[in-house]
Amino acid sequence: MKPYSSMTLLGLALALAQPQASASSLAGTVTLGGTYSGTIQMRVNGNTTSQGEGGGNIGGSSAVIGSYNVGLSQFYCVDMFTGASLNATYNASFNTDGLINGNAVPNAGQVAWLLLNIAPTATTQPQYQALQGLIWHLENGNNAIFDQISNSAAAVGYYNQYVSALGNNTAPVNSVIWINPLNASGGHYAYQGFAAVPSGTTVAALFNVPVPATVYLLGAGLVGWTFGQRKPVRRPLSA
Repeated sequence: MKPYSSMTLLGLALALAQPQASASSLAGTVTLGGTYSGTIQMRVNGNTTSQGEGGGNIGGSSAVIGSYNVGLSQFYCVDMFTGASLNATYNASFNTDGLINGNAVPNAGQVAWLLLNIAPTATTQPQYQALQGLIWHLENGNNAIFDQISNSAAAVGYYNQYVSALGNNTAPVNSVIWINPLNASGGHYAYQGFAAVPSGTTVAALFNVPVPATVYLLGAGLVGWTFGQRKPVRRPLSA
């Protein structure tokens, strides 16, 4: 068997020492909490929704993502026309690519900015309603309008504040978690999709795959060994 050259071992050492690629999609479960901001009425294609849509920050929500148990401090609906139940647990897939049911969420960067910068300041029902209405408007354009025809003056006031604060701001799509609940039979998307911010940890910590310290040590050791095996260059003595 041909022995490994020092350069081959160096390449192996460097490869072992490289961080593993982060995952952009993980499996687990999501549990919806029991509180939300009540119904929100939108004018969809010019018509006011008859019963309103439940939405806003769903308090007490949590998830198991890979091997992590995670609280979700900001938890807003994305897919406006699909339902999900409070106090229910669903199998789910989680991604950092801004995908719901395999489709890219329109204006996902602006939605992410709102969740990171505006959502933590919302504490009242009108604020939750305004933020949820703006998220749905960003995703559906003028097909989904939030206005005072269907909602309180207070909620519309906050909505206008949030529109002004948002402006052209965006945040990285991978700074929040995009959640796809799945049905029990066949594992297909069947319920409301969500965008969420974890509490007590970061999205990067959840989705990065860390390299064990022993692998780093092995890589470093091999690098040192390969350089130690290099023979010195002998130069001829001058006359």
